[in-house]
Amino acid sequence: MKRLSILLLCLTLLFALAACNGNDAQAPDQPDSGNNSGGNSGFPISCNHSYKDATCILPKICTKCGDTQGSPADHSWKDATCIVPKTCTKCGTTEGGTGGHTWNSTTCTSPKTCTTCGTIEGAASGHSWIAATCSAPKTCARCGVTEGGTASHNWKTATCTSPKTCTACGVTDGTASGHNWKSATCAAPKTCTKCGTTEGSAGSHSWRVATCIDPKTCSTCGATEGKANGHNYVNEICTICGTDRSGLKENSRRVLNYLKENHGKLLTSEDVANALDMEKRSVDGIFTAVFQANGLGIRIPAEIVLEDGTHKQVKYLQLTNAGLVY
Repeated sequence: MKRLSILLLCLTLLFALAACNGNDAQAPDQPDSGNNSGGNSGFPISCNHSYKDATCILPKICTKCGDTQGSPADHSWKDATCIVPKTCTKCGTTEGGTGGHTWNSTTCTSPKTCTTCGTIEGAASGHSWIAATCSAPKTCARCGVTEGGTASHNWKTATCTSPKTCTACGVTDGTASGHNWKSATCAAPKTCTKCGTTEGSAGSHSWRVATCIDPKTCSTCGATEGKANGHNYVNEICTICGTDRSGLKENSRRVLNYLKENHGKLLTSEDVANALDMEKRSVDGIFTAVFQANGLGIRIPAEIVLEDGTHKQVKYLQLTNAGLVY
């Protein structure tokens, strides 16, 4: 029994030695296929392995015999972007979905923009300007940016009741000027000469009765009513006021009567002289010494155009109300 055990041990050692030697030498009459299938032929096949590096989905593989070694490599992931999912940089495998854009709203100066990747969409909206005012420059209603300076005030002059005021923004400067009152008259109430505002009511006339040469007249305001009574001459003396016209020479009376008869016409001293067959200097002297001196007549200056186109300064003779009733 002991001998049998020793024999079996020796056989085992012989087989082991034969297997080791088979790794270094090709078996007789067996071609080198480059494939080591792990004993598929029933005999160990020798292969000088040439391994291809492991990938993310395959382990390390012998390019000659297909023998594998180890496990597949780990993926090298690149984070998902707005438009590309999570992707392996080595094999291109993807996982999950895209991140999607994170949009910033469109502004006056920038289009709609992704804060993650910088992609833009559309165009900037542009400013919506509010015109400059007296207190604020030109301003964008959307973003508040300003441009330039404030506008100038458009001042309206102070009035009796309001200070100097800007018509654009309403700001005021100083105080109201106050009314400039004109006292009430017989015909009008107390009145501001600047703005026309009135206060109270008109006063009453203080009438003086009509005389031979003046109509009914208010002693306060000078308003008249009606006509002068006119003289009532008897023997050249007025029976009402006692005016004596006996000293009025004949030529003066002729001029007076002619002017009365032609009242309303534009008459020069030359016109009167021609009509009465008198000298012009005589008419001028009478009008100055008798009528103007006694308030019975006035001269009205004027300019006329002659037939040859030249301009001439003249003075028209006109009786006053007193002269008309003298």
